[in-house]
Amino acid sequence: MADVYRPEDTFDWLSLPDLLNLAQNAYKAACRESVPELGQDFIDTETGLQWADRADFLEALTRHLDQQCHAVYALQVAHKSIAACADGAPAMLRAVATEGSC
Repeated sequence: MADVYRPEDTFDWLSLPDLLNLAQNAYKAACRESVPELGQDFIDTETGLQWADRADFLEALTRHLDQQCHAVYALQVAHKSIAACADGAPAMLRAVATEGSC
């Protein structure tokens, strides 16, 4: 990634609309984890324990958002690396670097 020379350089790799999209995806994934598998009850009839609680949801939400943000960052780092050596790269990698399809 680019060097950091000003505060904006620390967060310009992730736009607010992109973050909102990632947060929405993380929210949906965490919701899916809060629903028991097919054929299982939300409250276990033997133990009385629920499948998930609010802390479980929060953990799933933050885990998914963290994973997605790190994936976006890693793709951007990879894209910059490919672009930096695009002249000596195979044609397929040059196409990815110039099209910005990462």
